[in-house]
Amino acid sequence: MPGEIRLQWWRDLVEGQGAGDAMANPLAAGLIHAVDEYRLPRPALAAMTEARIFDLYDDPMESRRMFEGYAGETSSALIQMTTLILAPDAAPRLADAAGHAGIAQLVAGTLLLTPLHRSRRQVYLPGTSSPPPA
Repeated sequence: MPGEIRLQWWRDLVEGQGAGDAMANPLAAGLIHAVDEYRLPRPALAAMTEARIFDLYDDPMESRRMFEGYAGETSSALIQMTTLILAPDAAPRLADAAGHAGIAQLVAGTLLLTPLHRSRRQVYLPGTSSPPPA
């Protein structure tokens, strides 16, 4: 529950509520400054906080589609926002590449952190929907 409360605070902040709270938190103030300066999409940041709720619990990643959706709302969104800052004119052309890069980043990070996830009894690698061929 504390994790969900914290994520709700960040979601409220990026959606424009509680802006006064941001000034007391240097990280939040920096984020809001970047959002405003680079016109970053607030809905994508809010969706990222929603997707991160998965990290708080021990539910398995049910399918490849769920894994890719999670990647899209977390890693891919972050890469896309980076392109909006570094190359705003090229960002629309780079959206597809950012999507693929986010999935690749999540795969690599998941493999790297598998021992940690296993110790926490978390399963990030998606299960298969059918048994492997014989």
